[in-house]
Amino acid sequence: MSERVRVLHVIQYLSLGGAGRAMIAAAKYMSQTSDMQHDVVSLLPPEDAAVGFAEQEGMKFIPTSTIDDLRCLIPDYDLIQLQWWNNAEMGSLLREPLPPCRLVAWCHVGGHIAPQVIPDDLVHTLDCAVACSPHTYRSPAFQSLSAQERLVKCAMAYGAADFARVESVTPQQHAGFQVGYIGTIHFSKMHPDFVSMSASVDVPEVRFVVCGGGGHEELIRQQATSLGVMNRFDLRGYVDDIASILSELDVYGYPLCEENYSGSEVNLQEVMYAGIPPVVFPYGGVRYLVVDNYTGLVVHSDIEYKQAIEHLYHNPEERARIGKNAAEYARQIFGAKNAAKVFLEVYERILKLPKRAHLWNEPACDSILDAHISQEMVFPPSQELSGADLFTESLAGQFSCFLESMRDEDLSRLLEHDEAIGHCTQLLQDTVSVQYLRCFPRDAVLHFWTGLIHRARLRYQEALASFDQAAQLGFSHWRLLWYITHCAKEVGAAELVSQASTALVPLLRDYGIDSSLAARYRLPVVS
Repeated sequence: MSERVRVLHVIQYLSLGGAGRAMIAAAKYMSQTSDMQHDVVSLLPPEDAAVGFAEQEGMKFIPTSTIDDLRCLIPDYDLIQLQWWNNAEMGSLLREPLPPCRLVAWCHVGGHIAPQVIPDDLVHTLDCAVACSPHTYRSPAFQSLSAQERLVKCAMAYGAADFARVESVTPQQHAGFQVGYIGTIHFSKMHPDFVSMSASVDVPEVRFVVCGGGGHEELIRQQATSLGVMNRFDLRGYVDDIASILSELDVYGYPLCEENYSGSEVNLQEVMYAGIPPVVFPYGGVRYLVVDNYTGLVVHSDIEYKQAIEHLYHNPEERARIGKNAAEYARQIFGAKNAAKVFLEVYERILKLPKRAHLWNEPACDSILDAHISQEMVFPPSQELSGADLFTESLAGQFSCFLESMRDEDLSRLLEHDEAIGHCTQLLQDTVSVQYLRCFPRDAVLHFWTGLIHRARLRYQEALASFDQAAQLGFSHWRLLWYITHCAKEVGAAELVSQASTALVPLLRDYGIDSSLAARYRLPVVS
């Protein structure tokens, strides 16, 4: 790469979270060893602190307000790099007819479990898909390619921790025995027994220092209070200066739930670099970050988690041994400098290719090596998907209840699909009712699904509001009246019950619905 290379990074939301920090750190170290200009666009309004940090580290923030603004920018850059995870904004962008470009994506999630599953079409659409961990590289989308195709179209660079951030960590004297957790405070990622496991640890003056945000901070307080152990927990919220936190930790307790979406866990890399022994479960990308009994302790149950922390307390020489190994391993394997080397190799390969159009769902070529077509390709007209269509497509065949709830013609099966949607995982709930609905506020089906989720959680007033929006926006299946009648009864809205029931009676009669079906799904018997 003899001439200055211009790279435009595109991220859904520029923040100081893991993906944003990884992007900024990798770009920083690439620029130190190669003549490059790294700019960044945020599809959502960015976090001011993140913009300042990116520009401090050498990236230029380019403000945009529409996809058309981004289209105008793309031809000026040698390469476009997406920071990818499943979100509505990035999904919409990839289905737009963008100008010819060289397109790379760094996948910042594990890629195995919905909603953070990587669609096959993403890998096929790109010039190169870069996994953020071996776990991600082993996801079905990457493995759907042949071995030769993966050599050409795929790479792996660990989500990049900038170890300059934790260079100043030196152990400080402190009271008690301190176990740290830094990251997302939400049980869609944290182990559901985080509080009870911590409460069971039999160590004098143990303290659990919990840093981060995510929405379940108050739930942790409630659980700890109910167990009478709130004095063990120190909830500090988001902390930018993690070096000061790490300096006072003895152990890093980082138990994630079995169905978490983790890829490379930048915070865990930083902790290991600082020489603090982690205790983890083998779930998500973490299973490829920690070597059991060498760079940390890998446990498989609540009791093993408790025992591991107690073991490290009673055996300080083991803490020192594992911490030393973790630090050396992190220096050799992890970090933004190592990631930058991978990306420089990827860029060198991709920059030899001509710019081309990237069409979602384009037919597979006979050979991936012959897939690069000329800049003169004519774009087909954009096929606009609804928010619900985009969401179901993003699940790559998982949780088919969402798709079937839109197209199944059998009422009994439809009610089963609706029930499954109402009881889907917290992460799926939030993706539907917060993220996709924010991007597609006039999507009737997304409002209907949100109503099902509220109803299953006994939030009947919120369910009614969502069902009302679905009706106003054109949701046409008559079972909506059934759900409205049920929720209206639960909140004592007698007039609404009467109106919905009046409309529902002839439909139930026409379709021959019996009371047993209604009872099975907690629906009112209307006669």
